Amino acid sequence: MTRHAGRASSQAHSAAFANIAAAMRPGTVLTQLVWQDSSRQEWHTAIRHALTGEPNAPSKPFAGSAFSMADPAEVNALLSGAGFIDVRLTEVREGVCYGPDVATALQALRSLGMTDRMLRDQDDSSADRALDRLRSLLDARDLNGVWFDSSAWLVTARRRS
Repeated sequence: MTRHAGRASSQAHSAAFANIAAAMRPGTVLTQLVWQDSSRQEWHTAIRHALTGEPNAPSKPFAGSAFSMADPAEVNALLSGAGFIDVRLTEVREGVCYGPDVATALQALRSLGMTDRMLRDQDDSSADRALDRLRSLLDARDLNGVWFDSSAWLVTARRRS
């Protein structure tokens, strides 16, 4: 992520939460579930590995990332600056199911921006191999649905009076 893109994303978050706070009555509670860091997401690292063929493939951050609210200190500063108090983050560790079977899970994963970006950078032959690796991963995870571990923050904050 470039500094400019990061700044733009941060400014957009600040404006969005200021608007949300302005629309809320004083004392009401904002509740939001946000992903923890991508390194704490089994689904993210396993899928990235399958699509790249590299076990430790670096994640390319981008503006608007699903993990843009992963840092508790940044979330606290963001919400406090937008007019919220009593900001709390509670860890939630639950599995994420991508579908009842491999075909459904593959379709769900193909619709993700992450998957699209990673396949777009590959030639047809490489993309086919990547999808074969992804199918194999999903086959191995298909135990009464296709599940991966995940970590999130349950964020609560009260609108300042």
